[in-house]
Amino acid sequence: MKTGSWFSIAGTFGLLASITLMQQKALSFAGNESSATPNPVELLPLSNPQSPTELEQAYLDSFSILKNEHKCSEFYGGSSAIAALNELTKQIRPTHLDRHIGIRMTGEPTIIVSALTGFTFRLFEKAEINLDGPFYRGRTALVRDRAPQIGPFDPNTREARATTVLHELGHLIRGRHGRWLLPNDGDSFGESEANTRRVLEVCGEEIRALHNVSFAEELLGTQSAASPG
Repeated sequence: MKTGSWFSIAGTFGLLASITLMQQKALSFAGNESSATPNPVELLPLSNPQSPTELEQAYLDSFSILKNEHKCSEFYGGSSAIAALNELTKQIRPTHLDRHIGIRMTGEPTIIVSALTGFTFRLFEKAEINLDGPFYRGRTALVRDRAPQIGPFDPNTREARATTVLHELGHLIRGRHGRWLLPNDGDSFGESEANTRRVLEVCGEEIRALHNVSFAEELLGTQSAASPG
């Protein structure tokens, strides 16, 4: 496979939300590969369950969406996708980037395969979340300081964060036909918009319904799902 750089933007409707910059090397099982049997419903520990951080809130929302059976969860491969969500979340580190960027993934990808289920996803060497972007910063009076919307959602909102995380997750999971659920955006705004529209097409109902459940209620539900028996 040809080696090259890809520039993926998880923003929508002409506005940048997230960038994925990666070296396209190990996209088949012949490359950098590892096998694992992750517990698909393992909930990662929170720093403070009574006051989760913005990233932990987005993680809880995404976890809650993926653990249930519906069109959105099915698109990502069901609750098995939580294994990929967990690994991505553990990778993410804060940084300062251009205000249009939400999350950026860089480096050579590693393919991870569940020996138990065959569920396949990839991880990049680095995943960074932008402290100056739409994940954390909302609307301001100064145009030059405004973070962009993520799809139809205002920046620094619960819906915007969940959409960003689910978009990035789509770049990591291999679908039934051997292709990644969301193709690499390249430097195409149109492709980026199409990818986020695809996320909203399959998950918009669940994302918009997040405000109906508090984080405390959500945490109780995820803990119940992760409990044996």
